[in-house]
Amino acid sequence: MKYFCLVLLVFLLSAPGYGYFTQKHTVTQFSQWERATQVSVETQQYYHQKEQVYDLGVWLKLNEAFDLGSNAGFVVKAQTYFIKDRSLETYQIPELYFSYGKKLQLSLGRKLGSWSQQSKWFYEGSWNSQWTWEAMWPELQGDTGLHLNYVGSGFKMAVSAALISLPSQGAELKFKNGKISTKNPFFPSPPESVTYDSNTFDVNYEQGAYSLSDVLVQPGILVSFENQGSEDWAWKLSYAYKSIAPVFYNVDFTTQFVDGEFPIDVKITPYRLSHHLATGELGYNFSSKTSLLASFSYESPQDLKKTDPYLTSQSLSSRQNYALMMQTQGKWGRAKLGYSKTYGGDVVTSGELEGALARQNSYILFKSAWLLDWQFPSVSGWDMSTKFIYDSVQSGIIGQVQLQKLWSKRFLSYVKVDFIEPLTNEYRPGFIYDSRSLDRFSVGLSYIL
Repeated sequence: MKYFCLVLLVFLLSAPGYGYFTQKHTVTQFSQWERATQVSVETQQYYHQKEQVYDLGVWLKLNEAFDLGSNAGFVVKAQTYFIKDRSLETYQIPELYFSYGKKLQLSLGRKLGSWSQQSKWFYEGSWNSQWTWEAMWPELQGDTGLHLNYVGSGFKMAVSAALISLPSQGAELKFKNGKISTKNPFFPSPPESVTYDSNTFDVNYEQGAYSLSDVLVQPGILVSFENQGSEDWAWKLSYAYKSIAPVFYNVDFTTQFVDGEFPIDVKITPYRLSHHLATGELGYNFSSKTSLLASFSYESPQDLKKTDPYLTSQSLSSRQNYALMMQTQGKWGRAKLGYSKTYGGDVVTSGELEGALARQNSYILFKSAWLLDWQFPSVSGWDMSTKFIYDSVQSGIIGQVQLQKLWSKRFLSYVKVDFIEPLTNEYRPGFIYDSRSLDRFSVGLSYIL
């Protein structure tokens, strides 16, 4: 991994100059191709991963907007992934809604609103649920309900009444023979045994009874006001009262003497919490190609449920977040640079069992982080993009390097490297709960429909 980072650094320093001297200054088309409907065949190879390594898989991505006439429309964005023997498959539906109107638009269904730029840039999932099977780079999901959008002269307003709250889609946990298992390579399962006072105790897991409606039927309201006061300045205010995206777990412990041993029986019951969210953003355009955005957000969640006070307890504190984000574009490509600082928002736990589950549902990714997202100019038809997040508090780097080329307007080939490189043995980023390095190499071919 160290040699890879060295080669990457050399390429980063040389690629902009190469693009300049060859006069290939066109901004890359990554966003355009990612939004297209396509079928992809991809092979993946994981390194530093002991649980399971996946091989050949298929991506099906649907991104379509239909004009139904009379200012009516239908939008669907969905994708699924499965490997060749179907032992692993997952899916996501970020958006699926009907709309009517132009200046004043009414929509019904699952729609992704623009509530917080900081949440989008830093993959922070407090405003929206996330598709976290792709644990390195979670994708935001829309709110399901009724949506009202108004666009005036220099003024925008959005209101969403969420009737159903689909939680973040993470690892699928399966309960069988007293154990919890998952095929997802990113999330380690809870421990099968615990050690106390030099004694080891087996742990048996059971899923507690719960109502699906209690998990899904979570009404909420989201409101935002945006004003473009001039060509240079703009501000935005957003507020929401809605359910927290991840599912939390209530853990009950019982012990009994069996054959000279004291196994621990654990009953795990999912439940949801709600929280208040408020965000203020102020933006300034230095030019048509460079802009700066400052953001402040505050969150006040409900208390987590208490469990057995003799073994473990947990609580969730309020949080404040400050972020500064800059986006610029030039001959060398398009770049995003951001810094985010979070105070509070901790899941405070005691006890190894519940701690593992609580960390798995943490929706605060970083306490202090730098972000760099750089799309280079095209060179001989090849496009390259990179993005890195450096977590300065927990000391780790999450990165991605992608190289791709469009052939004959239909076929897209790509090579992608994703990696997590902990700088200490205690690195625990919010969506990877393992201190080991994790590197993934992917090669794929897409057919754009």
